[in-house]
Amino acid sequence: MLLYHIAWMYVMNLWVGENIRMRADPYIINRKVRSVAMKSRACQDASIYAHALMHTCTSLDGYLVQNQVGMAKRWAEFSAIAGLSVIYKGNSEKVQSLMDRAGSDLVGPPYVQGGALYALGFLNANDDGKTKGFIMDILKESEIEVVWDGACLGLDLVALGSADDDTYDEILGVASCVIVGGDGTGVVDSGLVADISLGLVNAGILSERTYEMVAHARETQYEKQIRGLALGASLTVYGREEEVGELVDIMIRDGDPIIRCRGIYALALAYSGTTNKKAIQQLLHFAISDASDDVRRTAVLALGFVLCSEPEQTTHLISPFSQSYDPHFRYGAVMTLGISCSGTCSHDAISVLQTLLFCSKSRIHRNVHGDDPSHTRDGLPRRGIQVMFCNKVDI
Repeated sequence: MLLYHIAWMYVMNLWVGENIRMRADPYIINRKVRSVAMKSRACQDASIYAHALMHTCTSLDGYLVQNQVGMAKRWAEFSAIAGLSVIYKGNSEKVQSLMDRAGSDLVGPPYVQGGALYALGFLNANDDGKTKGFIMDILKESEIEVVWDGACLGLDLVALGSADDDTYDEILGVASCVIVGGDGTGVVDSGLVADISLGLVNAGILSERTYEMVAHARETQYEKQIRGLALGASLTVYGREEEVGELVDIMIRDGDPIIRCRGIYALALAYSGTTNKKAIQQLLHFAISDASDDVRRTAVLALGFVLCSEPEQTTHLISPFSQSYDPHFRYGAVMTLGISCSGTCSHDAISVLQTLLFCSKSRIHRNVHGDDPSHTRDGLPRRGIQVMFCNKVDI
């Protein structure tokens, strides 16, 4: 979800900044994507995200309204409503309809209301206060976890990078509301979402709050809180470069691989787009030396953030990882190319991806297709994806 959270923000900013024309092929959604959309939740979610990204700011909501909204269940319905915000951007009448869904006095389906609150965040990013107050009022009144999720996701967009105290305290209240499961080990999903939202509210602002989040992540016994707090902390160091050294040292030396992975993300985000040699050397060191597969895979993936301004250099550096016998290295290489080479139509990147197109590992297979849709301007990747749809291969 966080990946699409960031992707939607990027595409919407790109649209506003460059006035991009919609070039989506309706046939892909109406025929091919629909043929696999109901195979699994993953396919259904992917079809929702694909339609939203393909039709950004166009108000062309036919697929979502006819095939997802009202028919999808639980989190798919949440995602479908949120996806409408990307499509409705700039259409005041449609935006009002989403506000009506969000303020439904807690009578409507909770997944619809939560998705609508999330959508309002996209539509009113860095808002002057009106939308923030609207979402916070609903958050205070609701006792439903799904609504908390949508409200937290909406608030972190409205107050993105502002370090607003009121917003931070309100989200912190949700993050602190731990509900233990019957086995004594569970914790509500809203804690994970709220912890990440804390990081987005403080994005790019390294402060005592960051170290408090890391300290709590190292002390808590709940895995979801560890994941959320550590990732939230890594988001606060975006663009801080040299200032991140102490925090990365603390996180990367921790005994928990979850926190070490988030330390890798902190390093990558701090040096995002800088091609800093020291950061690259550190990531390569972690990629070959850490005992955890997850950490090594994340270290390779994180190279894409540091090298996103130099896609040619990325392809050269990642090529050996794509040829590794270790599937974690290959997975990281695929994701790195998707992050760094997105929109470039790089033939070198396509060549690397082609060698992994029919890899037997399903996780790698899925990301070869999904990481860089702009490459479909090259005939071979598009034909490969069409074959996958027609044969309904398990992706």
